[in-house]
Amino acid sequence: MAVSRNTEHSHSETLWERVFGQLSRHDLVLTAIPLVFATALLVTAVLPVPFLASLGAGALTSVGLLVDALFVHPPVDAGPEF
Repeated sequence: MAVSRNTEHSHSETLWERVFGQLSRHDLVLTAIPLVFATALLVTAVLPVPFLASLGAGALTSVGLLVDALFVHPPVDAGPEF
């Protein structure tokens, strides 16, 4: 008897799909903001860049992420789920 491999359950999810498939765009923005500041601190430690310059660059980048998350791609209510 022939068995079809083309079923909806034939694709098993990878760890990446299970973990990051549940995150929304706004979750990723909230994760990116501290990473931006950590990168700014790392740049200050490794390169001869003044602390306030890298902190300012991190702040401007974070503001850009926030503007994108709040105004360009705002969260929308999906409505009631029945």
